[in-house]
This record gives sequence, structure tokens and C-alpha cells, in this order.
Amino acid sequence: MQTYDLMIPGPVELAPEVLDTLGSQVIAHYGPEFTRFYRETIDLLKRIFQTAGDLFPIVGSGSAGLEAAISSVIGRNDEFLVLSNGYFGERIAEIGQAYTSKVNKLNFPLTEQVSPKVLQEAMEKNRNVKAVGVVHCETSTGLLNPVAQLAEVCKEKGVLIMVDAIASLGGVELPMDEWEIDICVAASQKCLESPPGLAFVGVSKDTWPVLEATASSGWYLNLKRAKEYATSLAAVRHPTSTTMATPLVCALRTALEGILAEGLETRFARHRHMAELLREGLSEHGFELLIPPAIASPTVVAAKGRKDLGADLLVKLLRGDYQIQIGGGIGELEGKIFRIGNMGPNAQQERIVHLLEAIKRLVREHTVSK
Repeated sequence: MQTYDLMIPGPVELAPEVLDTLGSQVIAHYGPEFTRFYRETIDLLKRIFQTAGDLFPIVGSGSAGLEAAISSVIGRNDEFLVLSNGYFGERIAEIGQAYTSKVNKLNFPLTEQVSPKVLQEAMEKNRNVKAVGVVHCETSTGLLNPVAQLAEVCKEKGVLIMVDAIASLGGVELPMDEWEIDICVAASQKCLESPPGLAFVGVSKDTWPVLEATASSGWYLNLKRAKEYATSLAAVRHPTSTTMATPLVCALRTALEGILAEGLETRFARHRHMAELLREGLSEHGFELLIPPAIASPTVVAAKGRKDLGADLLVKLLRGDYQIQIGGGIGELEGKIFRIGNMGPNAQQERIVHLLEAIKRLVREHTVSK
């Protein structure tokens, strides 16, 4: 199968050392050696979540993590408020609708942040909301929502906040405990620089009384059950209740060690600087940015196509002529924008410059041909 320079908004390409680890022989998912390795890996991941709470890996995509969070918190008669300004905000609402008919949405324009003031006003009108769901980095647009301020509102109202950090954790500052986030969901394949296939759900210590009182659905994605097993005698030698994807855990461990060796503050600064370089280059080549830089995520950069070089055509030409794969628009932005993942290994100057040089040549060639 043809391979490309992968600059989509996840998955990312893997570092050589992560590939080497992934290529090792499969090991057992139980026993003292793996149990110790597994627990050490979770402790490393907690440093990136910046939490002292519980953290549960789930074999599945990020959406499995979201479903585990929602199904464990929201009972059939509970009200779930979703703040949506993009495709993946809508995804949270869709998952919620599988567990309760009482899903309400506050919809915001695609290019505007979710408003803490509007959230506060909504919860003053409706005091029955049990939890609020929101996306940190809306992958469909590259917008970064003000999670810290939203969490303040939720804490003031005594309502849980559930954050989708799938496209931001590891590339953007998101201190779970400091910001008093109740549940935080991430995945392996984006800024954590690991293979697809693992979701992670962080649960704060203060959230457990609410979860324990919830008549949650399901078995495999049930966080209460995961907690019960993790603290059982069986977990001493068998750290998860089902077969864990041990190659993915091993690859994750290698990636986490690299992330922490770089240092979180250094890493966050690198992502910001490379996003600025990318946005400046796109603007110079005549592409209008979708999201104003002040509210844009460092991990996903989105821009509109030019009149003479549309978004889909740019995606096609980069892939065909330069073997660089970027993302197109999804949902109502399909065909209107293109999206570039500035995550992990992509947030490097040589990668950004190489991409911008290819775009520059395409702009020149296509303009001349017209």
C-alpha cells in the first residue's frame, strides 16, 4: 500500500523507536511483569493528563472513551447538556442520545468559541442538568474552546463537566485537576504519538460519588466496573478485566517516555510556534484561515480553499504530486476547507516548511495554468 507524509489531524506517523516497540513479540496481558509495566505506564500518562485521579485505558477509538464516560454518568432519566460548535460536538450529543432522551444542545457558530456566559444563563434556567459535554479542540475546524472557564461555571452550579480532549491532550495545556475537569477523554493516535486503538478516560476523585449513584448501562464500557476490577484482588496479577492490547500499551509507553523527556511546557510551546508558522505561510499563499488565531488550536490548522485552487483540489494534488496527505473538510464544511494536523512529529519546522513549499509550488503552477 502506498504511504504518504501523514499530516492529517490524526493519526500521526510513529517515531522509529515507537515502531520498533510495536514490532516486538506479543506479551501476556497478565502476570507480575506486565502488571507492573502497565501501572507504570498509567502513571506516566497521568502526568500528561495532570491528574491524581483514576485513569482507564479502553481498547477502542476515542469514541469508545466518550461512550464509556457518557454511559457511566448519564442514566435514562438524566439531563445531559452538550455545547456544540462543530462535528465532534454533535458526536457527543449523538452518543448521549443513545442513553437518554433528555439531551439538550447549545449550538454555537462553527467559527466561534462556546460561551461560558451562555452556559451559565442556560443552567440558571434549567437546574436539572447533570453533566455538560464539550470538545476542547474541535477537530473539524481547529477551534479551541475555553474549557477552564466552562469548568468554573459547572463547578459553581454543581454540575459535572466532561471534556473531549482527543485532539488536544499532549499538544495543548490541559491540567485536568487544576481546571477541575470531572471526566477527560483522550486517545492514543494524535498528540500522544501512538498507534490508533486505545482510548483513555480520566475520572477525578470528586466524580466517583456521582458515578456510584448512577444506574449506568453496559458492561465493557462501564467505568464503575472498571474501577471495581482495578481495585480487586484479581488486579494484582491481571490489571484489566478483559484482554488488553499489549502491543499498543508497549508502544504507548515508548511514546510517553519521549513526550515527558521533551517536557510538557517545551512541547506545548513547540506546537504553538509551529502552528503560527503554518498559519503565516498559508496566509502568505492566499489561503484564508477558518479560525482567528486568538481562538485557534495549536494542533489543527484549517483554511478555506482559494478560488483558483479549491480545498479538495489542494488535498488531491498534495497527495498525488507530493505524497503529502492532509485532511479535507467534514460535515457542513466538506469541500470548503482543508485541515492540517500539527500534532507531535508534524509540529517540526522541517515538516511545516516542506508542506508550505509544496503548497507554494502548487499555487504558482495552478495560477500560471489558468
